[in-house]
Amino acid sequence: MSIKPLVSLLALIVGMPATAAEPPPPARAFDGVWQVVPRLPRLDALRDGAGRPVGFSSDEQGLTPADYMVRRIMTDAGREAFDAFDPAEHPANNCRSPGLPSIAMTPYLQEWRAGGDTLDITHEYFSTRRTVHFADEAPPSSEPTPVGFATGRFDDDTLVIRTVGAAPTIGGLSRNAPSSDARVVTERYRVLAGGDTIEGRITIEDKKFLTRPLRLSLRLRRAEPGVELVLFPCDLEASRRHLPD
Repeated sequence: MSIKPLVSLLALIVGMPATAAEPPPPARAFDGVWQVVPRLPRLDALRDGAGRPVGFSSDEQGLTPADYMVRRIMTDAGREAFDAFDPAEHPANNCRSPGLPSIAMTPYLQEWRAGGDTLDITHEYFSTRRTVHFADEAPPSSEPTPVGFATGRFDDDTLVIRTVGAAPTIGGLSRNAPSSDARVVTERYRVLAGGDTIEGRITIEDKKFLTRPLRLSLRLRRAEPGVELVLFPCDLEASRRHLPD
């Protein structure tokens, strides 16, 4: 038995309050409000499967160059799901969070707070909240959820978050590329010297829809003092206004 259950049991016996769990010391470096730094796509990668430049703008369906690049590493099942894309079914057009990786990389604010043996991350994008569990736990249910179940650990000063059990969704592999229920997302974050920048790497594995892992990178900067998240409700009519009739 580990020391924590023994301490809690002893506290019950002698009538003393149990000591609250403390987060891993490196987790405190991530506390605060952060802003995702937008990044432009690599110019040498902006080509479709036939080698034609695809440019920066979205097509008539709203599919982006990044979506088409992801399609190139999809399985047959993944491509079939991609080709059936309907913008009207996208979570963001229905006031629902698209989940990872979109919520991590969209340039909205994020608030990170470590407490006990968890780290809570609140994304301003669609008011999405997720909890990272530092204890070695399994998902409490086999039922998939929009954000899945996340466990965390530290590799020296790098925070490693592994998420499983996320529901299949449009946007689960890039802005619009769909994912399956086999998606596993591993995030690695490190606070750079000075404490005001987080460097992040995201690896997405999906044995049903991807022929190889998808790797993404991002950077977050600490928000100015006094900046707070604003969790505003989504208006369904406004979110669907750009869709064709």
